[in-house]
Amino acid sequence: MRGEGPTITGSLLAVDPVKRKLTLSLRGGKESPGKEKTFSWPADVKVVIHGEPMPVARSSICLQLALKLSVDGSHVVEIIAIRRKEKDRRP
Repeated sequence: MRGEGPTITGSLLAVDPVKRKLTLSLRGGKESPGKEKTFSWPADVKVVIHGEPMPVARSSICLQLALKLSVDGSHVVEIIAIRRKEKDRRP
């Protein structure tokens, strides 16, 4: 039996393709500030950016991402671009 882990969303702050790590800025709630969190991904992770497969290393900073995590939450199993922050969009 195969389960699904949580999905985390946030703004991409940094990508280290050599170490296969990415850092997201996670939104906080009304009572708590947002925080940064770093995630690792396996070499075969599925990456979808604007509907197309793409290497993580080509991802843009400030891109809004959804990360599907493993059941135990230890690593990323899929990376999906949601959209770019409004202020960072180009006409």
